[in-house]
Parts: sequence; C-alpha cells; structure tokens
Amino acid sequence: MCTNLLLSVPVSPGSSTPRVYVSARLFEITPNFPTAICLVPTQAQFPNDSMGNPTNPYQWSNKYGFVGVTPLRDSMPLSLFTDGLNQAGLSVGALWFPGAAYPASAGQDNEVWFSDLPAWMLGNFSCAADIQQALQAGQITVVGPPAPTNGGKDPGYFPVHFIATDNTGQSLIIEFVGPTGQMMLYGPGQPDNIPSSATGVLTNFPPYDEQINNLSLYQNLTLLGSTTTVTGSGPPVGSGIVGLPG
Repeated sequence: MCTNLLLSVPVSPGSSTPRVYVSARLFEITPNFPTAICLVPTQAQFPNDSMGNPTNPYQWSNKYGFVGVTPLRDSMPLSLFTDGLNQAGLSVGALWFPGAAYPASAGQDNEVWFSDLPAWMLGNFSCAADIQQALQAGQITVVGPPAPTNGGKDPGYFPVHFIATDNTGQSLIIEFVGPTGQMMLYGPGQPDNIPSSATGVLTNFPPYDEQINNLSLYQNLTLLGSTTTVTGSGPPVGSGIVGLPG
C-alpha cells in the first residue's frame, strides 16, 4: 500500500520553532515498475509530446524547475510524474486510488490530461493554497479516460489521487470520484466543516473523507487500555469497543 507522510522537525534540537517539513511516500506496487528521475528546468514547455500523453488544449511554460519521478515508457503507456519536488519546496505525489473516475473531455481550451496534473502543479506553484484557488477558479479542467467497464482494460486509465505539500506543511488533496469524475479538494482553504489535509497523510483507499472519519476512531487512544467511555467529544476507547482491535 502506498502511503504519503509528512514529517515535522525543529530546525534546532530542543526548540519547537522554526520547523522544517519533509514530505515522503512509500511506493508499493506488485509488478516490476522501473522508473526514471527527470530534471525539468524552468521555462520547459507543456504539454510535452515526447511524454506520450494526449495533447492538452491548455499549454504552459514552467515558472519553477523541478525533479520528478516517472515510470519508464515501456512499463506504462503514458507518462505521469508519480512524485516531484520543485525549487520552491512544493512536493507532489500521485497514489493509486481504485475506482477513480475522470471527467470526459468537453473540448474546452483549459483542459489538462490527468497525467499532466503533477507537472502543472510542480511547474507553476509554490504553495498548496494557490493550487486550490486556481482549481476552484477553473484555471484548468482536468480530464481523462473513463474507468474500464466489464473487466476491460484501458491502457490509458491509471486510477490515482494526488497530494501537494508546500514548505510550510500545508497540503492539498485532489480526488476525482463518482460516475462523472467530480473533483474533490481537501486543503487549507476549506470551510470548517470539511477536514483539512494539513497532516499531509494520504494512502490508497478509501476516499480521503472516509480516511479522516477512520482517524477519528483512534483520537482517544492512550497507552492505558480501558473499557469505559471517555468524557467530551469522540468515540469511546478500549479493548473490543472502538480503536485498535482487542
């Protein structure tokens, strides 16, 4: 299972601030998946036809240079930066997300193929909040192939969701779900009733909102076991009730 983590450590031992944030992920997949490391300079032009992805109507020139990891072309039919870090300290990860559904192309001028989304984020942004604002404003529309049906295999279909984390520790999670590929954003600019992704943690499945709900089962766990309920908010803890298995 792929898991994205965010480490927060003080610059100086014994002092809580200032802090350094390091985003990292585990890359676990069953088949042999050879990858390459690419250095993408500033002013690089996208979309890049040599990457094998469908040509996007939307084009851009990189504001930031970045280093990215991509599967070799003989291991998958399109190129996708599964991980990357740009010169402003923004990192992006693409994690396997079974059941992801991408919106179909409507022929709009701002469309970007889903596999080029990491390159767009890494090349144009320095912080998670700015990415969220650009997506909500419709600067680009992410499109992709439909999910395979009846057990068929579409070589261009690659179910992933994305996490972007900046050098302040703020994160944005991007998912495409439902029959029409509705875009779901979870990040620092969300209303209070939607969970923030500031922890920078993401795994493969279930969708992120369910992952947050699952975390609530463990918020009251302590080193001391108990079969009684706790006062205040949150579920009870203890062997055989809620929390870790008894």
